[in-house]
Amino acid sequence: MTHLSPKASYRLEVCRTSYHANDAYTAYLEMGSPAQLTTEQIAKLNDLTRDAREMSRMIKPGKGGTAKIEIPMNSNDTVLVKLVRLKSAPQIKD
Repeated sequence: MTHLSPKASYRLEVCRTSYHANDAYTAYLEMGSPAQLTTEQIAKLNDLTRDAREMSRMIKPGKGGTAKIEIPMNSNDTVLVKLVRLKSAPQIKD
């Protein structure tokens, strides 16, 4: 892991994927496993397979260049985390 610059601000984005957040297969079974899907059913299943952003917030590392973020997890979850250094640092209250 690379240390973060304590002089910079970052945007943290968290997307949850896996079957607690977007289980399209279970949704399909709950629809009665239709052989032909309606347009609405297809849209619902497509929405479930996208990695929806669950959290987006600014963070500022501590003096040592570290930051601790806790993300609640469920069994079999996969969480995708993206950390982007911001070019212009917004003011963040500690």
